[in-house]
This record gives sequence, C-alpha cells and structure tokens, in this order.
Amino acid sequence: MSDINVDKIFNLFDAPKVDTIEDFKKHPIYFILMFKKILNNYSQFKSINIKSIKKLHPELDEEDLEKANQYISFTKAYQYIQKLDLTNDKHMFSLVHQKDDVLVTNLNMALDYFVSVENYENCAFIRDVLNKLDTNGNVS
Repeated sequence: MSDINVDKIFNLFDAPKVDTIEDFKKHPIYFILMFKKILNNYSQFKSINIKSIKKLHPELDEEDLEKANQYISFTKAYQYIQKLDLTNDKHMFSLVHQKDDVLVTNLNMALDYFVSVENYENCAFIRDVLNKLDTNGNVS
C-alpha cells in the first residue's frame, strides 16, 4: 500500500487566489463605483452636512459651505473617473457593464458642475466617457 500525500489532498481544497483590496483599488470597476458612491453621497447628504457644520460654526456662510462641499465632492469623484483609460478594452468592458441610470445621471451632474466652474478639461473627459456609452450600453 502506498503512502498518502496529505499535503497534496488538502491542496485540492485550497480556495482560489483572491485579489487583495489594493489590487481591487486599481481596477476600473472600483474607479466607476467610487465615482458613483461619492456623488450619490453628495446628493443625499449635502444639506445634512451643511446644517451640521453650520451648527458647529454659525459664523460660516451657508453658500460658501455649499460651494466647498460641491468642490470637494466633484473633485474627488473626478479623481476616480479620470483613471479610466478609454482606449483600454478592460476599462471599456467595465464601463459598459457598470452603466446604469445612476452612472449616467452622475456623469451629467459632474459635467454640469465642471461647466459651471469653467473647468473644461474635466468637462471634455466626462463628455468622452458619455460619448463612449450609447443608449444600449455598448461602446461606440
């Protein structure tokens, strides 16, 4: 009777290697999801954030707080979406498969914001992202 190789048997049950969180943070899906999350949070919590800060610092101007909140939210969201390489097939595949009404709405909100502050370089990139997506979610 031959000896049983226990290591070989247990290696059959090893879980497949999973990417680390650091690897995921370099993935285009992460860029898209973070863009959506930041702008969703901005939309849902902007008035709550401003009211909270205003309670702590009543001397601050509410309009200035809103502008600061917008700047921080849209700039941070843009930092993620601009990591997409629109010439890379993996990035485009991810973009197409993450397309939904929320993404398109957020892209349009970001476009409107950057037009309002006359940041046309960011506008051009966001417009390129929108142009890559047609109504069917396919790459154009």
